[in-house]
Amino acid sequence: MVNRLSFEATYAEHFPFIWNSLRGLGVHPTMLEDAAQDVFVVVHRRLPEFRGQDHLRTWLFAIARRVASDYRRRRRPFEELSAAETVLDKRPSPHDITAHNEAVQLLERALERLDEHHRVVFVLMDVAELRANDVSEILSININTVYSRLNRARERFNEIVAQLERPTR
Repeated sequence: MVNRLSFEATYAEHFPFIWNSLRGLGVHPTMLEDAAQDVFVVVHRRLPEFRGQDHLRTWLFAIARRVASDYRRRRRPFEELSAAETVLDKRPSPHDITAHNEAVQLLERALERLDEHHRVVFVLMDVAELRANDVSEILSININTVYSRLNRARERFNEIVAQLERPTR
């Protein structure tokens, strides 16, 4: 007999993973809350069907990946943080806020330019900090492929960041 998973426990344990995965998969920050909610609506509806043939995190990531894809397709043009959002930020100085926001924007722009295969591995390994074995299982690919894609993603990411940081004339 399969143990029934509690939606509440699943939500509490895996929400940060889903949030970070959606962010890394290109969901705009202003849409993260809605996208995470959409993931957990699907989870709530389909959790009774989950039989444990995959690890729970693998199953959750597959749902998040589909939701992120939907959100990227209908994404509004990139929006700057509004003044109201900045005021709500509890960081110590405006300079720190600006530096952080610029770094996040640079990261998001660089991630957008990576192809899907490399971005997913990069996000899972370097952003979500999963182990290669877990990534291999989540994506149903060989562990050597995980390492190969990660190395190429890191190289390409560094190239993209260098291009984005070059001053324009």
